[in-house]
Amino acid sequence: MFIRASVNHLLKHNAELKVMSKRVSEKYDVSRLRVIIDAIWCCTVYGTIYTEYECLDFLHRSHKNRKTYVTVFWLLRKIFKYNDVEEGKIFHDKRRFNELFSDFVKRKHVSLLDAPEEEIKEFLENNDRAVMKNSGGCSGKQVHIIDTKDMSVEDFLTYARENSYDMAEKVIENCDEIKRLNPTSLNTIRIVTIHSENFFRVMVACLRIGSVGADVDNVSSGGTVARIDKETGKIDTTFRVNEFRRLPASQAGRDEIGMEIPFWEEAVELVRNASKVLKNTHIVGWDVAITKDGPLLIEGNESFNTASMELYYDHTQPGLKADFEAALAMVDKDLQKA
Repeated sequence: MFIRASVNHLLKHNAELKVMSKRVSEKYDVSRLRVIIDAIWCCTVYGTIYTEYECLDFLHRSHKNRKTYVTVFWLLRKIFKYNDVEEGKIFHDKRRFNELFSDFVKRKHVSLLDAPEEEIKEFLENNDRAVMKNSGGCSGKQVHIIDTKDMSVEDFLTYARENSYDMAEKVIENCDEIKRLNPTSLNTIRIVTIHSENFFRVMVACLRIGSVGADVDNVSSGGTVARIDKETGKIDTTFRVNEFRRLPASQAGRDEIGMEIPFWEEAVELVRNASKVLKNTHIVGWDVAITKDGPLLIEGNESFNTASMELYYDHTQPGLKADFEAALAMVDKDLQKA
């Protein structure tokens, strides 16, 4: 049961519940009160947040089926158990992450808080565009690409300060096969892994693309997602959207089934090696960009969107909880040997 989490979620996200329940009740012609009660019940019993309730269509799932899904609050419990708190802070600071995982990030970045003026000047001389970020941002928020050509260091820092950016990165371009899906955003692969010193498993992988004209591909910002077959590296579903975050420009329904992800084996090997950096962190959602030269790491996520892992199953199909529990059992076994 997730009683405390459910109460806190209701208090903090009451507005989301109102919007979601209205949309679901109208879509399926059911009582709005029924949706509200069921959504709160699902949060309490299964650990679903309200957007997840809608995305995974929990309204039409049986109790037996609902129990098989990896939900936000269920996953958070596992993260608290299997991920070290101090190591987890690294995932919430993009500057620290880039420094620690520099061999996998493979791109120039500069801190705008403490970098020498000469370093910033050199960055501007070598880059006509920059990805501006807030190091503590999440879900694609506070990320923007700007034109830096002919910008002075003073103007650059003023712009960053006025917009709460504290770091800048070299702009990365997708390979042509993936760039064509949405040229304005960096379209990334989310690869969720469970791992320990002697164990590694890809739990789920999906390709995310931005809404038309967007800078970011995050599902929470209107992007869409399609599942990748872990064995073949090919897309095996149409692109899906989080209905709560749908935009007019979202590419829901786009069919790229059968498309092979370039450098798929190399991408898996990249996150396999990255997973060895932090010895006491065992659950991570990695974001990987595929460029013309191969894969590179964009960031790692200690907590991440669960709905995008399971948007693809109908009411009779189970979710991924059993797979996660089996993998975590292998981690337990490995840790007991240590």
